[in-house]
Amino acid sequence: MSLFKIPRATPPIILVGLLGSVVAVLFHHAIHFIHHSIWTPLAAGSLEDFAGIGFIVLTVAGLTNGWLLTKYAPEAAGSGIPQLKTAYRQNYGQISFRIVWVKFVAATLSVGRRIKPRTGRPIRATSWWTCFSFRTKTKAF
Repeated sequence: MSLFKIPRATPPIILVGLLGSVVAVLFHHAIHFIHHSIWTPLAAGSLEDFAGIGFIVLTVAGLTNGWLLTKYAPEAAGSGIPQLKTAYRQNYGQISFRIVWVKFVAATLSVGRRIKPRTGRPIRATSWWTCFSFRTKTKAF
C-alpha cells in the first residue's frame, strides 16, 4: 500500500500543462521567424524599400487575418477570454481545433508583423509615418 496516492485527474492535468508549454514555445518561435524574415532584411535596405514593402506587408498580414477570421473561425476574433469562459461553463472546456489553429495563425501574423523598437516594446506599425520614424529613429508619437 502506497502512502501517497495520485489523484486520477493528475496525469491529464500534467499532459495539458506540457502541451500548453509546447504550444507556447511554438508560438514564440513562429513570431520570431515571421518578424525576422520580414523586418531584418527590410531594415538593411533603403528607406523607400522599408516604407513601401513594409506597408504592403502590414496590409497583406491584416487582410490575411481578416480573411482567416471571416472564412474559417469568426468566433476566434478578439482576445478569446470570453469564449474560453463560455467553453468552460458550457462545454467542459472543449474548444474546436478549427478555432485553435485559426487563433494561432492569426495571432502569429498579428504579432509577428509588428515592428519592435530598441526598447523591446512591440508597437503596431499601421502607417507609413510609423515605418518611417522607426527607420530614421525619430519619435513617431
